[in-house]
Amino acid sequence: MEEQPNPKPNILEVVHGHTFSGDGTAKLDAALCKAKEEMVSKVAVDTDNPFFKNKYASLAALLEATTKPLAKHGIVIKQHYTNGSLHTRMSHTSGESETSIYQLPAHKNDSQGLGSAISYARRYAYMAILGLAADKDDDGNDSIPIEKPAVKLARPKPFSTK
Repeated sequence: MEEQPNPKPNILEVVHGHTFSGDGTAKLDAALCKAKEEMVSKVAVDTDNPFFKNKYASLAALLEATTKPLAKHGIVIKQHYTNGSLHTRMSHTSGESETSIYQLPAHKNDSQGLGSAISYARRYAYMAILGLAADKDDDGNDSIPIEKPAVKLARPKPFSTK
């Protein structure tokens, strides 16, 4: 009797904060392509940011525009916060999945600050794992500190006693 080769093992690979499970993500990717065809131009830019004077798509608008097309094609996205990181997992009914891990920066050490950071990260991680853009692209300018030009002070005139 001829020995059968061992089936390819179910692997878990971690690459730059993303994990891929199963024997690849071909079925997940194909389903995501179909779902994205139904999501084109449906994300409402519904929220004003008075600080930056711009508009963006809220997490609620993202969920409204994407949940039904994703579910129709067997895709679910789950997010949870643990140990300082937001985990966003996109799974397909085939068993294939992809997970993104986003380390949250600690700016305010209180519940309100943490809640705000989680909400912000959820919106961006959700858009990233789906490959969506629902904000104005500022070409990374908001991530760079703006240096104020040095103020040149006039040199005082020497004091004279004459």
